[in-house]
Amino acid sequence: MKRLFLISASLAGLTASAMAQVPSWWRDFNAGGSSAEQAISIAVDANGNVYSAGTTGTSPDTDILVVSYSPTGAWRWTAIYSGPGNKDDHPVEIAVDTNGDVYLVGMSHETISMNAMVTQKYDGATGVLQWSRFHKVVDSFLGEVPCIARGITLGPSGTVYACGAVEVFNEFRDAYVSSQSRLNGTFLNSIVYGSDLQPAANQIAKDIVFDGTDAVFVVGSTADNSQPYSSDGSDMFLTRFNVTLTPAWTNTFDGYGKRDIGRNVGVRGNDVFVFGNATTNPATYPVLFLVKANALTGAEVWRKLRTTASDIEMGKMVVNSFGDPTILGNIDQFASFALRYRGTDGYLYWERVFGDLYSDLAVDAAAATYVVGSSTLKLSHTGTVLWNAAEAGGAAAVGPGNVLYTNRTQFNATADLRTIRWFQAAFALTLAPSSTVGGVNVTGTIKSNLVAPPGGLSFTISESSIYVATVQGVTIPAGATQANFTIFTAPNKGWTNIVVPITATLNGVTAVGTLTILPPVPQSLVMSPNVVQAGVSSTGTVTLTGKAPGAGLWVALSDNSPAASTPVAVKVPAYQTSAQFVVQTTDLAVTTVVTISAKSNGVTQTATLTINP
Repeated sequence: MKRLFLISASLAGLTASAMAQVPSWWRDFNAGGSSAEQAISIAVDANGNVYSAGTTGTSPDTDILVVSYSPTGAWRWTAIYSGPGNKDDHPVEIAVDTNGDVYLVGMSHETISMNAMVTQKYDGATGVLQWSRFHKVVDSFLGEVPCIARGITLGPSGTVYACGAVEVFNEFRDAYVSSQSRLNGTFLNSIVYGSDLQPAANQIAKDIVFDGTDAVFVVGSTADNSQPYSSDGSDMFLTRFNVTLTPAWTNTFDGYGKRDIGRNVGVRGNDVFVFGNATTNPATYPVLFLVKANALTGAEVWRKLRTTASDIEMGKMVVNSFGDPTILGNIDQFASFALRYRGTDGYLYWERVFGDLYSDLAVDAAAATYVVGSSTLKLSHTGTVLWNAAEAGGAAAVGPGNVLYTNRTQFNATADLRTIRWFQAAFALTLAPSSTVGGVNVTGTIKSNLVAPPGGLSFTISESSIYVATVQGVTIPAGATQANFTIFTAPNKGWTNIVVPITATLNGVTAVGTLTILPPVPQSLVMSPNVVQAGVSSTGTVTLTGKAPGAGLWVALSDNSPAASTPVAVKVPAYQTSAQFVVQTTDLAVTTVVTISAKSNGVTQTATLTINP
């Protein structure tokens, strides 16, 4: 995907530059042997340390894995957790607090038959596990019932919240929300929908968020009362709690009267956004369902309900700093879409469709969107694709300075957990000289605002003119900031200037330098000798600014006196820069100064010839 993207900037002296993204570094982790790693979640702290979470091992005995790297890619620590049941354990989501400590929600086997939600805290500096807590609910008839994990968020005053569901027989569910002390994992409060809170019956809490002040919002889906255990008739639900999990209100949102699934919740000020799927009626395909509600009352403000298939059982929403929801979803099994609505009134800012599958998105402070999956994309705040890097991604997070971090499963000899820090390079292409006659070599220089990462920055060089030839590629070496290359030019065969764009492309982003090929013109005219006796001839030499083209170049000649006989024209041979001609003189009575002129391509050079009697 190629896109020209020119900006005016002053990044490290680059007055006209293009922005591109390449991996600054990547680190592949493998626990050794035949172990297989899988990427699931990623988070970045305020200092730019990155925490990559996934699994290690092979089923049926995978373990929770968290690896941390510094902003420069230095390994900091690795944490591996194997549950007491010695069966499959995996993270669902991680979060990092202002101290850099890591909080994780996932699933772990407490016993060989009890697979339950687990929340954990890891010391951000050392990776040492601080505490680990299983989430179960005691039922009067069934005894301990495990919870399933879906989301985590950090709250105020040392509190961490998690959500999911209480699951019975892998079929009947009640949504579940808990709060714990960040210090030691002590359970502070928990809520089970259906017993502690309506609505009831076969629901699951999919996402949870703290508004930064005094409220926690939970979104999910629940069957309605007429069909409590059916996949039809379910609605999205949204609940507001205070920080002690006292419910303020619950509202449900119905799409087309069939199955609705709530997936994500985001909040900005007094606006709360709920994203999920609705199922069309009478058709049975899922479509995008987005609701904006009043965060204080739960009242619906506006909704967006698609009528065409736009989401196959997955999707994600992020609300940017301006209060606008950005959504990623799948159109079918082969394509994805991303779009952004204006938060105030639901106006569709932009929508982009991609012919590949994408799994996660992140939005930076400037409202740019990063999409990861089959490749890694950056979109501007208007939805323009700024760059498209071939490196695939599984999860994405934005750190300090709007730096992108991603992770994915890297299939080498074994499956490794790859963590990537992306490098935002501003680069410019300059040409010296930027204007020349053909046949003169020109030096192109690519300069970056930052030193090139390991492996260097490799650019594709291209042009589309018979007058120019370049190398196909040039690399700024690792640790360097610039690289030069040679541009070969051919003589201009025409009468006018030829403008040739030279492009340097990095990850689909192109910087352009403009080279002007000038036609050769007379540069000088010299008569030798320049003083002669009447009747004696003089030789004139006309020199061009560059080489004549393949057919040669005619130069028109003239004089201003009958005392001199000058040829009408002289031809500069092909690929030569000069030609000579002879001026004959005649007898005269007084000394005469004759002006000889040579003209081509609109440029005239003159010389004087003095003829004495």
